[in-house]
Amino acid sequence: MNENYGQDQHPWQLSEKMVLGALLLEGDNYEFWVALGCLSGYNALRQHALIRGLQLDVSLAVAWAYLGKLYREEGEKSLARLAFDCSRSIDPSLSLPWAGMSADSQIRDMTPEEAFESCSRAAQILPVAEFQVGLAKLALISGSLMSSQVFGAIRQAVQKAPHYPETHNLHGLVCEARSEYQAAITSFRLARCAIISSGDTSKSCLQDIAVNLARSLSKAGYAADAVQECESLRKEGMLDSEGLQIYAFCLWQLGENDHALSVVRNLASSVSAMERAFAAASVSFICRMLYYISGLDLAVSSILKMPKEFLQSTKVWIVASAIHALDHSNRLALAVSSSQYSLLSHDEIIEKHYLTALANLVKHGSDYCLGFQSGISHVKNALHSYPNSNLLRNLLGHLLLSCEEWKETHVASRCCITEAPNCASKQGLKSGCEILGAGAVACYAIGNVDPKFSYPACGYQCLNGPGAVQELQKYMHQEPWNHRAQYLLILNLLQKAREERFPSNICVILERLILVALSNEFYSRESMSYQYQKFQLLLCASEISLQGGNIAGCIKHAKNASSLLIPNNYLFFGHLLLCRAYAAVDDYTNLQQQYIRCLELETDYHIGWVCLKIIESLYNVESDSKISVLSFKKCSKEWKKSLNMWLAVFNLVLGLIYLWKEEYFSAEESIAQACSLASSESCLFLCHGVACVRLARQFCSSDYLSLAVNSLTSAHANSVIPLPIVSLLLAQAEGSLGLKQNWEKNLRLEWYSWPPEMRPAELFFQMHLLSIQSESGFKTPSRVEFCQSSLKWVLRAIHTNPSSLRYWNILHKLME
Repeated sequence: MNENYGQDQHPWQLSEKMVLGALLLEGDNYEFWVALGCLSGYNALRQHALIRGLQLDVSLAVAWAYLGKLYREEGEKSLARLAFDCSRSIDPSLSLPWAGMSADSQIRDMTPEEAFESCSRAAQILPVAEFQVGLAKLALISGSLMSSQVFGAIRQAVQKAPHYPETHNLHGLVCEARSEYQAAITSFRLARCAIISSGDTSKSCLQDIAVNLARSLSKAGYAADAVQECESLRKEGMLDSEGLQIYAFCLWQLGENDHALSVVRNLASSVSAMERAFAAASVSFICRMLYYISGLDLAVSSILKMPKEFLQSTKVWIVASAIHALDHSNRLALAVSSSQYSLLSHDEIIEKHYLTALANLVKHGSDYCLGFQSGISHVKNALHSYPNSNLLRNLLGHLLLSCEEWKETHVASRCCITEAPNCASKQGLKSGCEILGAGAVACYAIGNVDPKFSYPACGYQCLNGPGAVQELQKYMHQEPWNHRAQYLLILNLLQKAREERFPSNICVILERLILVALSNEFYSRESMSYQYQKFQLLLCASEISLQGGNIAGCIKHAKNASSLLIPNNYLFFGHLLLCRAYAAVDDYTNLQQQYIRCLELETDYHIGWVCLKIIESLYNVESDSKISVLSFKKCSKEWKKSLNMWLAVFNLVLGLIYLWKEEYFSAEESIAQACSLASSESCLFLCHGVACVRLARQFCSSDYLSLAVNSLTSAHANSVIPLPIVSLLLAQAEGSLGLKQNWEKNLRLEWYSWPPEMRPAELFFQMHLLSIQSESGFKTPSRVEFCQSSLKWVLRAIHTNPSSLRYWNILHKLME
């Protein structure tokens, strides 16, 4: 700070002269001294003025802040730290000390997360472009680029400083992290224009922006444009290791395998001169590319030839382990096992277990199905040692949802920790909130979630199901750009609407959400996953229109879904929905055509055949090939373990169809077959009991009554909670057999099987009969039937169902 000042090369500014004049008039005014310290261009004078102001008032937080800024500019970081700390302790509402604290994160031994929080506080207090850009830079280091706070800050910085290349570059990185690749490409191109127009000839800045642009072009699917960017960098001699990786990957995407291998060789030749972290990333990329281009054998031989020290790196070891998982000859077993002991950190050990579980899926699988049980067993064992690992918990939930048996879906929904602040972040294949949402949909598929609207007959209940919608809504608030969260929220709301018989308020919400979702640019991509999600959204829209009576809208959405380029296995369901739509308006010609189209497409999902069988029977559809048990055996072999259950469902449907047609003998035979195939399902025994009761009434047969009693008793024993109707039918059957005590007992059980708001009229009428029986002295009076008189029981039955003449006739007799 010893430079000369005030001479010709540094003339006094008018603002400095005015402050000096004020100090001549009032030299003990600390505000004038601070103003001089801020306005002066002479560092020694700035320091003197700020210190003089602090001598007059040591509690001046602003003076301490600007003094810290001055020291930081001069490289006096320890003095700057002390000055910023004094300023922040005096007035924590000033932004500059917080920004200085984040800038001095290295000398303060702060973590990247702590530095990010400090800069975030500064940007909130004073949202200037410099602080917002600093916040984005720290977010890049701490891995918080997807934060909504960072997105809002960098958007404001772009508006405030559009001439600054770094704002556009960081904005592009934020958009890229949020998978908004088109916006990222635009931002990187604006950054390049800004740096060229500013006259900055720094090649490093242009190189960083060009590499970022090439990477976003590659992710957006513009491989040819990314190759052009990489070739421009190569001509300028600025193609670094990351650029070479992007160049090789895009060439491979374009099918130029020989050229891509040449680039990979160039990358391999430069590995020895790289830093350790960059070398590990490059080697892992080279192994992957060799596998993609040349196959498993060359990738394995290359790994065996590489120096063993590379396998000490976690990145290289993970790639080598993944290739080892695909190699049934186990040629890499020794290399992988000898290197895994170098993975000493907690996170690296968890990643090892994660990869081992995925390897077990392949090693212990078959031609038709992965070895899910082997992978699940390994993850469960690992979770005993690391119960708080979100990565392992998410993997376990994902595997439980992916395996062919859905008996542990309720466990999958409990694996993810949704209370954690980072539950929305994707750790592994799926995030915790995604697993919760998918698990809730699966629980809706195998059983009912809310007993308020229906009665769960399934023993595996999703305890987190009712809260899944709320968690997904929180997820969307955290990441409003996340189309996956929106998709899962729509599916959960549709299942909720189905269970509640499609109330209008939920249907309106669903229509709006689906309209917004379908406008997303993701669903214009040709990727199979996006096309499948679009197919599901269109089917949801079609279902909502059908339930609301908008048949034209239903047909429109279903036709759009059926026109997508997805496998016939899924298109089947689009035409199945068209069958339902045409059936709703009695258009039997189009119904017949869509039914035949479903038979042509076929599907591996048994539920599709079940629904089509119901349509075939209800509307007497004519076809050369009727749906039978053979249709189920044509389904994919990966469902073979659950074939008996689906055959039981199919026989149940046949039995119900016979019941509708009043063919009770055939109904009893079909449902009895279903019960033998799935002996633990209460609903099957309930239906069999109903068929036997009808046969007993028709033929006055005690044998069928005995069969009904056995089936209804089994239904009662197998149900999770007492199912309504079961005890009532059992009471009627046992009463007909002369077992009066059992009749009374079952009627009282039936009363408690119903929620108070859902008790039907017939139940009140049965309590009237029980009350009369108890009054005659046949049984010790019960508090249930004696809470009201027989007359009041009948009146309640009439109030609930005034259209029943039987109740009115009984009332007339009681009034006589």
